[in-house]
Amino acid sequence: MVDEMKNKFQEKLKFESKNLLFNLIFLALTVLVVVTLYKNNLLTFILLVIVALIGLLKWKSDITLVTFVCAGVIGPLLESLSISSGAWSYSFPNLINFPVWLPILWGSAGAFIYQTAKE
Repeated sequence: MVDEMKNKFQEKLKFESKNLLFNLIFLALTVLVVVTLYKNNLLTFILLVIVALIGLLKWKSDITLVTFVCAGVIGPLLESLSISSGAWSYSFPNLINFPVWLPILWGSAGAFIYQTAKE
């Protein structure tokens, strides 16, 4: 009985470790794309969409998708208020004073936080 529980625990730990590793790779790729390519809005947008789709396909969750969409809409809208008030600005804006890739970044951040907390 104890060995069976120990084996189940180890299997669960291995499964969750793989999920957390995926989440960290997702985070690293998302940040790497933005940090290295932010000057090219279109390329950054395309690569962030690809990374986001991979994450959403892996996670396969309606709640994660809703979280992605809500964060992708609400985050940039709130940022646009701060930008218009002069709190900060982006070096290469092209959509309402922020880069076109920002909603994807916000959506990915929301999905990442939800999935990591869930796991």
